[in-house]
Amino acid sequence: MRAMWQELDNRLMRADPDRRMATLFAPRTIRRRLIALYAFNDELARIRDRVTEPMLGDLRLAWWREVVEEIYDPDAEVRGHEAALGLSHAFSSGAPPRVWIDRMINVRARDLDAEPFQTIADLKQYADRSAATLMRAAVWLTLPGEDISAAGEAAIKHAGIAWAMTGMLRGFAADLAHNRRWLPQQAYDEAGVSVADMTRDQDPEAARALFKPVIASIRREHREARARFADLPSEAAPALLYASLIPAYLDRMSRPDYDAFAGKGEPPLILRQARMVWASATGRL
Repeated sequence: MRAMWQELDNRLMRADPDRRMATLFAPRTIRRRLIALYAFNDELARIRDRVTEPMLGDLRLAWWREVVEEIYDPDAEVRGHEAALGLSHAFSSGAPPRVWIDRMINVRARDLDAEPFQTIADLKQYADRSAATLMRAAVWLTLPGEDISAAGEAAIKHAGIAWAMTGMLRGFAADLAHNRRWLPQQAYDEAGVSVADMTRDQDPEAARALFKPVIASIRREHREARARFADLPSEAAPALLYASLIPAYLDRMSRPDYDAFAGKGEPPLILRQARMVWASATGRL
């Protein structure tokens, strides 16, 4: 069992280091539950990179639906996959509402669709159903069964949306290289740039113009989350702390010399660690 948890932790360190860092602020038993949830999310997120056509992705999503069915059935035996077994153990003493876990799977069907989002509102809806739903489940694991206030729920929603959209900007160049367009057509239209400016010319100036309205929208979401963060019980903080890194990412991407295609610009690890420690100590996201 210890080897399984170590493997999931190592995998998360490589695939999702910021969320993994935030788990270090949780008690050990809660931390393991969060790691299992995030490892499950990573499996879902990587499906699009592992398949060559949408039908194969749909089959993988169906497989995970069967896993969740087994986990929520007390009489079923969960298949021997590390992430599946980890999630089963994480939920053994209480599972979050299944509708959230099902939603995390179902929303990933959108990852297999080559059509871009049309509006920023469409993008936010996806972010709410993916990253914000993951955050809701994580908060539940820190406070099993406890009611969260409306303001606390709003903090989770805004933080999750802001984090997902920030991730789309961070992965912009890599996604374009795989013919994936996460940023909506609305952002292209408002910036007055074309897809060709990105895919053919890889114009950093055009990318900065494209990012500008999206960054502004993310900052609004983050401000809303920050204003309501104190309405969540302190025990829930490890489920949201990584959202405290959003301003650092956005500040780097807002620089006049930022090059989205250069593969640089991530805040140093020490800065991210310090930011998260500060957020934990002050209770400010």
